[in-house]
Amino acid sequence: MSGRWNALVERLTNARSDTDAFAATAELVDLAVEGGCAAAMDASDLVVAVTAVQGLRTHARRLWLLWVLYEIARTLGIWEQSDLGEMTTPAAHAAALAEARTLHAGASGVAFVEPLLRDADAQVRSIAFLVVALLTANTKGAAADLVEIEASEIDPLAKACAAQAVVVALARTPIHDRDERIVRWARDRVISGSPLHRGRIRRVTEAHSGATIAVASSELLGRTAALLIEPEGPFWPIEEM
Repeated sequence: MSGRWNALVERLTNARSDTDAFAATAELVDLAVEGGCAAAMDASDLVVAVTAVQGLRTHARRLWLLWVLYEIARTLGIWEQSDLGEMTTPAAHAAALAEARTLHAGASGVAFVEPLLRDADAQVRSIAFLVVALLTANTKGAAADLVEIEASEIDPLAKACAAQAVVVALARTPIHDRDERIVRWARDRVISGSPLHRGRIRRVTEAHSGATIAVASSELLGRTAALLIEPEGPFWPIEEM
């Protein structure tokens, strides 16, 4: 593990109070997400460290650890997009390569997060839905799995977060590889789902659940995207930290 993350991850996992966990998480996120919008050059080391925490699926601080992953994951693609532009620079190219390492680390660590999709805590489940959707390499499979999870989810907000995660996974899936049945399912959730569904799905189209998938999410939702008139949210406490 990179030396700069070691003490902070230990501080979070050993936190004795929510206040201590909040402070450790905030510091990790501030360092890992530079300027609040792009992953640090060595964020891959932090992703590896978090997914390798012993007993993650039952750890008392698993929600906070998931939040660190989410905050990193939602930025991925920024540097790749910049590097593909006509005005790319050596620095942007280096950052894009570092970002690719972070995404690879996240995809490799998804197996450690997946057990939390069935966690007893609805807030933990909800953030896990989003982390998996943002990091998995198997986006098509994740979208299908999350549709099943949404169908069985009993917590209203977690159910809406599962639908949000389906849209994230779909938006990350190449157009030619998307399951059209799930695309129709997502559109139906906008039309006939709850206001919570629309508020959470709007977070994707507003680029708050993946920095580079807003356009793709709006396109796959088609004309139903215009129905996303509810305010974004509602939010879990961890999302308002």
